[in-house]
Amino acid sequence: EIATFQAQIDTARERETNRANASASERMVEAESEANANAALLEAQALDIRAVSSAAAPEILEYRFQQDVLERLAAVADRLPQVVQIGAIDGDDAVDFLQISRRMIGTGDEPLFTPEDMQAIRDRMEEIQARIRDRAGELESLSDGHGTSPEEEPQQAEEENADRVEEIRQSVTDEAVRERVERLGHDGDEQAGGAEGDEGR
Repeated sequence: EIATFQAQIDTARERETNRANASASERMVEAESEANANAALLEAQALDIRAVSSAAAPEILEYRFQQDVLERLAAVADRLPQVVQIGAIDGDDAVDFLQISRRMIGTGDEPLFTPEDMQAIRDRMEEIQARIRDRAGELESLSDGHGTSPEEEPQQAEEENADRVEEIRQSVTDEAVRERVERLGHDGDEQAGGAEGDEGR
């Protein structure tokens, strides 16, 4: 009987452990999905803020873009020809090594934003600013949230699992003991009744 009770306890423990692990995995997937959604929200907010900043002060971004181009040129300067240009400046047969090097690193004389791009951004300023305000409310609600953090959820699941296993163990043990006591008492009553019958005969 002890082996049977122990098997019941082990089975209940295994069942509840598997259930807790499945619940923890589900919560982890939900947390990862929510984190990815929040990251996408932050990225979209950053892009819109950059677009508004570009429309307000395009010279700053253009300056940073040119600085990045110069840094790339400086990084490959040792592998570029020392002669900058060969031939007449306005001649058709002139070779501009500086222009060639700019093309080698994927840049040219074109600006970061064309006038058409800037006008398109300015035309959509109100729409972009409205999106920024809407996202700001969502991000503020996320930062002020007081829900259970993803780190606390697995520990909470483990504690609930341990409590559940202990509850099952106690219920199984108490029920088994009660049944055993009742069975012994019933057997004792039957034996006592049989003894009285024998004495009467």
